[in-house]
Amino acid sequence: ESGCAMSAPLTAAKIVKACAEGGADAVTLLCEPLSDSALRCLLNGLDGRASAPWVQTRLDAGDDVLRSALLDLRALSADLKVSVAGWTDRWRYAWPRDVSFVAAALARVGHHDAAADQLRWLRGVQGRDGGFEARYDPSTRRPPDDRVAQLDGTGWVVWGAGQIAAQAPERATELLTPLTSLLVRSCTKLLDSLDEATALPPASSDYWEIVEDTLTLGTAAAVLAGLRSGA
Repeated sequence: ESGCAMSAPLTAAKIVKACAEGGADAVTLLCEPLSDSALRCLLNGLDGRASAPWVQTRLDAGDDVLRSALLDLRALSADLKVSVAGWTDRWRYAWPRDVSFVAAALARVGHHDAAADQLRWLRGVQGRDGGFEARYDPSTRRPPDDRVAQLDGTGWVVWGAGQIAAQAPERATELLTPLTSLLVRSCTKLLDSLDEATALPPASSDYWEIVEDTLTLGTAAAVLAGLRSGA
């Protein structure tokens, strides 16, 4: 489907070289069969010097779905401080809701610091009112277009922080204290968005990225999840 040719196994050296040059065709690169050294390279870090493996021994080492998902997350954040939705031009952006789910996933497999790092990046792009734009270019930290802001992102960010705290309760204070301003602004934004009569948030573009005239479940559920996590 992608048109990439299955040739010689992809080696660790090729991954490091391609990422260092910054001009690799990622679709072709990741379609090539992985050698054992390349698999270790992606699981342990592109420089081969990771402090902890990406596949924890407490998880089922034979779970191919888990291994594939972890490789996806590694590939989508290679040489970046935040995970992007995809490597093609259309998707090489960071959506706050996506980043929050990446943080939750990393926390669940034991990568608590990496999970907090994802939310720390969002702290730097958050608006003063606690809101977020629809998506951000990771290189400029600015939105790439004039899409309307999406309230659900704020809710998912707080939910993501809650997931980190739930997975690492003994480190929750350490991991989330640097995110205090992010969480305070986010919770304030969510509370201020609620209508006094209905206790519901306003209509907002959600994951469908359509300008909405009425409140959608995609927005209401995210706001609720955020408020519950921030309580």
